[in-house]
Amino acid sequence: MGAGGQEVLLIKRNSDGGPSWWNYFGGSGDDCGYGIQQTTDAGYIIVGYTASYGEGGKDIWLIKTDTGGDTLWTRTFGGPYSDEGHLVKQTADGGYIIVDSTYSYGAGISDV
Repeated sequence: MGAGGQEVLLIKRNSDGGPSWWNYFGGSGDDCGYGIQQTTDAGYIIVGYTASYGEGGKDIWLIKTDTGGDTLWTRTFGGPYSDEGHLVKQTADGGYIIVDSTYSYGAGISDV
């Protein structure tokens, strides 16, 4: 239903379990969401990886949505190899902290 490859799907369910709304995020490559948190503005922050955008390989992908699941902004982080975001939390100052795995940086094959 989206642009191609594997995509991130965000579904908001109502109290009966039925879908209130849904939205797809992604491009021509494989994209995946691993972590999500509702933000203080009642929107959502999603973290995962994208092979559609960024520096190359897989890059950490941060997606900020409004209350209806529509994209407000996205950011990518990473280097030439595989980098994936696994967990995101909003911080007290309104920013975000991400736990990720990286093949692009660090001392070994895969680092946190």
